[in-house]
Amino acid sequence: MSTVVEEQQSQGRRSAVRATQVTHRSGPSRNTLLTISIVSSIGLLVVWEILSRTGVLDTRFFPAPTLSSGRCGTRR
Repeated sequence: MSTVVEEQQSQGRRSAVRATQVTHRSGPSRNTLLTISIVSSIGLLVVWEILSRTGVLDTRFFPAPTLSSGRCGTRR
């Protein structure tokens, strides 16, 4: 009788261990996702700046981000 109880207890421990292992989330961490989002946003602004300053983008429709941000602080 004691072996049945011991088996049930050991199975309960194993299932508890499995449950904690299953809840572990795989994939990139939160810090990694935050870093990727910040770097990609800054990268987009840099590419936009370069393309508008070299004349690839029409500055009437897509002015350089530095020009746009500079105009936000001044009143006309």
